[in-house]
Amino acid sequence: MNHPNNKLTPIQELTCKRQKIIKQCNQQEQLIGEHVNYINQNAGSLIIKGVKRIFFTPAQPDKSSATSNEDGGNDINNYIVLIKSYAPMLFAIVRPLLISWGVNKLRHNLKLLLSKKQK
Repeated sequence: MNHPNNKLTPIQELTCKRQKIIKQCNQQEQLIGEHVNYINQNAGSLIIKGVKRIFFTPAQPDKSSATSNEDGGNDINNYIVLIKSYAPMLFAIVRPLLISWGVNKLRHNLKLLLSKKQK
């Protein structure tokens, strides 16, 4: 029973679309807020699980090295491959820590040196 006077005007159509978009945005905002709350509440365990997965999951052995698993030497090879593959990432994490440690150590030594010269 569509009557010609039930048809929405362009402004009413835009208003309806706007309301739908606002509702969708509010739903997405609520969902994102729930995710952020979950991350805030479980950040420590999530980080620990990620680190465990990175460092304690055995590397996939190569086809050529799988045949040479006579005396357990393959385990060491797996760890060497793992260390080599994650070395750039580890260096990127550790480098800022080393730089800040070095700067603080240098600052401390300069303060000691300057205080000795002033005496």
